Amino acid sequence: MSTRYKRTTHVPSSTSSVTSLTSTPAYSHALNEMNANPPAFGGLTKTSTIPQSTTGKQMINGAVEGDKRFIPPTQFTLLQSCVTFTAEEEMLEPVEKLGLIDSRIQFLQQMEETDAVQLNELHIYAMALTRLVHGDTGLQFAGALYNLANSYMDLQMFSQALPHLKQVLTLLEIGDFAGRDAEARSLLPYVYLRTGVCLHHINKHNKATQLLVKALRKNCILKGEDNVEQCYFYIALAKAYAAQHNIKKAEEALGKAWQLKDHSLGRNPPFDEEMAQVYIEKAKLYQLKVDMVMEVNKAQKKGDELPPSVQEWLNKNENFIRKQRKHAIESYKKALEVYERCVDPPPQMQMNIANITYQVGNLQWRIEKREEACKYLQDAATTYSDLCGMDDNHTLHLLKDAIMCQLGYPARSEPQAFLRSTLAGPTKKKHKGTPSDILKRLPLEMEVDEDSELSDDSQTGGIEAFLSGSDHDDSTLDIYDTHASSRSVTFKADKAQNDVQVAVPRLKKLLVLENGSFGEDSPQVGQTLALLGDCFVKLSEWNKAVATYSRALNIYQTYHGQAHSKYKALKKKHTAAAVEFKKYQQMLHKL
Repeated sequence: MSTRYKRTTHVPSSTSSVTSLTSTPAYSHALNEMNANPPAFGGLTKTSTIPQSTTGKQMINGAVEGDKRFIPPTQFTLLQSCVTFTAEEEMLEPVEKLGLIDSRIQFLQQMEETDAVQLNELHIYAMALTRLVHGDTGLQFAGALYNLANSYMDLQMFSQALPHLKQVLTLLEIGDFAGRDAEARSLLPYVYLRTGVCLHHINKHNKATQLLVKALRKNCILKGEDNVEQCYFYIALAKAYAAQHNIKKAEEALGKAWQLKDHSLGRNPPFDEEMAQVYIEKAKLYQLKVDMVMEVNKAQKKGDELPPSVQEWLNKNENFIRKQRKHAIESYKKALEVYERCVDPPPQMQMNIANITYQVGNLQWRIEKREEACKYLQDAATTYSDLCGMDDNHTLHLLKDAIMCQLGYPARSEPQAFLRSTLAGPTKKKHKGTPSDILKRLPLEMEVDEDSELSDDSQTGGIEAFLSGSDHDDSTLDIYDTHASSRSVTFKADKAQNDVQVAVPRLKKLLVLENGSFGEDSPQVGQTLALLGDCFVKLSEWNKAVATYSRALNIYQTYHGQAHSKYKALKKKHTAAAVEFKKYQQMLHKL
């Protein structure tokens, strides 16, 4: 939720006193100040030329000759540079030019795909003009600073937004506008909110929590505790608590956010992205619990002496991690159900959906639900392929994940590209304190967890272009009934054999894509070759296994070195395959 400050600028109707804005000393001073402290991203670009078709009457301020100086936004034509003006527009007075900039901002904000960089440029210019027209101590200037900070936050530039928000707080509090002006009073909670969000993103979580609580209380006073706008405040507060590993308070905040949304949406809810965000944050909390307990397990594996209470809890809750991952899966699936109500999601939302889908697949993989995991991983790869291309590194990573999952390999670490996503899951962070301190932050019950099974009757799908051309029919996977009460060893062997036969042509196609994207000697290609060699071993095609392992070994030696554990492990596989190949040749010679 981003609340924009609405500036009310009076545009005079007379043209008798029109002078050039650039000729005024105050304007030159404002530009010099901005040039002395340029933004880290975006700025005032005047190098772009204006197309001839946008000049004259079609320009934003085309009716300069007449009495009216404003053209409705529906008649706007988007410029290559939103801060470039015609000769007539350069002659406008500062207050008129400010109205012109506001009109362009409104036009961009009404577009389906808003250019955040152009908006940032316009807000920088609007801030300078507002200071020139209204001064730097009034409510108008505070609103311009707030909008500029929002534009930086839209660009994920939180460090640049923070000083502007702090200046807005200073103006509103010292000037006592919040006590005298209703508009300023309604703006103040959102300034606290946005400041807290910025502090959270630059890892100042304690200060962020304090400001977010303050924002929540002020908004409650203004609009009531049951106002649906409180939902976004609770979500932001839950994120700040989760970053401090305060699980209990984070869960309470998300619970209140869910109650507000559920009450406002009713029985047949429409698409609501904030409701999806609530489910996503709940899933992240479950994953955070897993990370914290795994930290305790690491201490146990190292041989550290654990307190009796911690050891007792670990003994009674062996299935805790599995249960939390199941809860996370269910929360992510509910978020996907919310996104399904969106009829025509924009590309960025499709990317968010793909990230959530990946998380479900990754978690299903970790709890050994491989067939459903393959489906979700391949669905995520399909979206990335449609949006970014088949040769995109995210697409290739997901395709390889799906193949490895199908072949029975353990889940590998989540890629850093997905961890950086705002939707993909909690960032890996060292949990401070002793095992007892870590467990105290978890709202745990000292009881054995129930381990209910999830449905796993989905079939493996994927990108048609990638899966086509296989010599083996994918329908062979359908005969694998995961709910059968008894399965013979022979049936398991046949299923594994079919999986390997299906995986070989896919790995070969993946190799072609990775050769083009990463290069023939890249570690990604080396890993795929190692996987292909494993498949040849399972198919008893020893000559192909030896040749494939040899190519992978050359890459591993170059990239990792002979002393690396990956090289040594692959060397053992290569040696074993070579021995079997020699035995096979001797058998053929005897025959």
